[in-house]
Amino acid sequence: MTTTQTVRSRTSASTNIDDRTWVHSIARVGIASRGVVYLLLAYLAFDIARHGNAPTQTSSTGALQEIRAQSDGTALVVVLAIGLGCYALWRLLDALTHKRGATKRISSLVIAVLYFGLCAQAVRLMSGQASSNGASSNPVPLVAKVLRWSGGPTIVEVAGAVLVGAGAALAIWGIVHHFEKDLALERIGRRTQQLVKVLGGMGDAARGFLIILVGIYLIKAGATSNPAQAKSVDESLKALVHHPYGAIVIGLVALGLLCFALSSFFDARLRRL
Repeated sequence: MTTTQTVRSRTSASTNIDDRTWVHSIARVGIASRGVVYLLLAYLAFDIARHGNAPTQTSSTGALQEIRAQSDGTALVVVLAIGLGCYALWRLLDALTHKRGATKRISSLVIAVLYFGLCAQAVRLMSGQASSNGASSNPVPLVAKVLRWSGGPTIVEVAGAVLVGAGAALAIWGIVHHFEKDLALERIGRRTQQLVKVLGGMGDAARGFLIILVGIYLIKAGATSNPAQAKSVDESLKALVHHPYGAIVIGLVALGLLCFALSSFFDARLRRL
């Protein structure tokens, strides 16, 4: 190998290392930011369990609005907007560059789109343009529009069934998933490893339950051709309050969201990238 080829090879290797380090930093900041959002979601869900209501929408956008309402809230939203943008960018790069199965790549792409939207919502909050009753927190206008289409009720029912299936898959995945594949658990003690696994499993189970709940109400909306039956996450939880043991169920969901938030912080530190 000539001297020129050697220099080019070293330069290429150095560039790859720098690129990988840059992507890893983005990923870890983004995952930690996701944890902060879920930490606040858990608080809002606990509030519904206690009072049957919440100070704001129990959704990701509602969590951002709750932060914005606090003292120094704008600065916190700025930090979260950057973090959520990092998480979305990492997921996008993951979908486009990793040689994985089509299902995982599509999943990463969908997550990237969702978090880019959440980042955009944070930017709108900073500029004072966001509404607390936007479409992201109220599915009724969109469902009403779809129901007016030819075959609209069937489309809504199918969408609800897909959500129910996705929620069940997420809950099951959280229980049976081998976290060693994604996390460098060998870097922590055995007891902490078990804690991380429990937090991740409970967190995914809670998120899966919420997706199932929203899907069920969406199926009801399609079956009755009544868009008012469709409910957002917070509306679904509030509806549970009026059922026997509803507050207990919501409290368990809030605990699960708290577990996922804590799991995200471990994820940010231990993720294999």
